Amino acid sequence: MDNNDDDFFFEDDAGYLVSVSDIMSGLLFIFIITLMAFIFNFQQETEKADKLVSEVQLKLLEIQEREKKSLEESIEISNELFDLQLLISQTEEEQKHLVEITNELTNVQHKRTDMLKEIKNKLKNKGIYVEIDIDHGVLRLTEDAIRFNSGEAILENIYRLKLSTLARVLARVLPCFTVTPYKGNVCDKSYYGKLDAVFIEGHTDNIPINGTKNGFSDNWELSAQRAINTYRLFIREQPSLLNLRNQALEPIFSVTGYGEGRPLVEYKVPTDEPANRRIDLRFIMAPPKAKPDIINELKSNGLK
Repeated sequence: MDNNDDDFFFEDDAGYLVSVSDIMSGLLFIFIITLMAFIFNFQQETEKADKLVSEVQLKLLEIQEREKKSLEESIEISNELFDLQLLISQTEEEQKHLVEITNELTNVQHKRTDMLKEIKNKLKNKGIYVEIDIDHGVLRLTEDAIRFNSGEAILENIYRLKLSTLARVLARVLPCFTVTPYKGNVCDKSYYGKLDAVFIEGHTDNIPINGTKNGFSDNWELSAQRAINTYRLFIREQPSLLNLRNQALEPIFSVTGYGEGRPLVEYKVPTDEPANRRIDLRFIMAPPKAKPDIINELKSNGLK
């Protein structure tokens, strides 16, 4: 083979190498472009992924915050429900106690009614007629039972005898309602201590007292003296009445004068009305015992 042949082969080899180099360069360029595209897409996807992660984290934080708020609200609601249940329980207890007090008051009213009716019936059997006011607990000695002369506080003998009879009846009936019942009396034990006070109330007509008639300057003094004289006659005839005590171990009898201020019959002009010249016996029963804790709770809630 001559030199021309060698040159031909050399040129072919060189052309082949150039073609391979071009191909490799092209492939490398494509690879670089593809890699850059991949990197670019990867960055975009990474950014999307980061954004999505951030959004998810934000959502999680929002959910956690809502859950925390819901938990706090649940705790608050639970506390409110507990307080409400406690209030309901206290209210039910208060209502129960108020019902007990109401029932006790009703029972006391019945006991007072029984007492007034017993006194009235015993007096009726002895020919003395009185009136009773069940609602106000009053035994009224009208002019048919005793009668004061207008402007006077001293009774005639016939009426003093009637007061003596009333004193004996009171000495028989009242001990069963105090804490000092007489031996031998047949009493309902549930009545013991239920009587708190007996007010002997004096009243007058509306005729003014001029000057110092009979030693009184006005009807108020006159009515008070009538009540005092009635009380003294009771105690003189039945000393045991002085020993009767209420739950606080206080004497049950007291006196009050109302003058012409509480008439049974109203007059606009001075009138000598016998019905207004009277003695009333007002019976006050002992109030039910209240539970201090419930009463304090009621006061703290604004109930006086």
